[in-house]
Amino acid sequence: MAATPKWAMEKGKKIIEEAKIRYEQAKKQIPAEYHEFVVLLPQNVKVSQTQVDIDSHASELGFFATKNGTYVSVSYPYMAVNGRVKMARDDHRKAGKLLHFNEPAISNQGKSLSVTIESELLGKATGSSLIPLGENASGAERDNPLEVAETSAIGRALGFLGYGLIGSAGCSHITNLGVKAA
Repeated sequence: MAATPKWAMEKGKKIIEEAKIRYEQAKKQIPAEYHEFVVLLPQNVKVSQTQVDIDSHASELGFFATKNGTYVSVSYPYMAVNGRVKMARDDHRKAGKLLHFNEPAISNQGKSLSVTIESELLGKATGSSLIPLGENASGAERDNPLEVAETSAIGRALGFLGYGLIGSAGCSHITNLGVKAA
């Protein structure tokens, strides 16, 4: 087997290093009491539009090739929704302010769900999600599609309020009024 081209190795190693840096930045950005809620989500990042030879060293690093191109597998940090909820509740409890999660609303002929969160600290934000239905749904999506969509919508709404954002500009809170420092 031919060696993986040097340019592909360099590009892939840069992607791997950037993923490690994102994780380290997330640990610095997110308060320590919420680190248990930071999970690593695997993602395949395209290194090349073309399929190149992958040697054993590149394979060990997570490289693989298909007819659609060459990729490297990395993991990016993500704040789980339960961590976002805990952050928001803790933040509001400490400030003595109310945080209200409105009932989910289903729209688009039953295809999407939205949740609006009202915060005395940060204003109001609405997150939405498609309800996973059909043959592509599996596991929890198949068994509990409304709960999966509701969790996603809550996570997005809390993200719009600034909770659990990783890779963003620090701990700023985004509200319907603009950006406000925490």
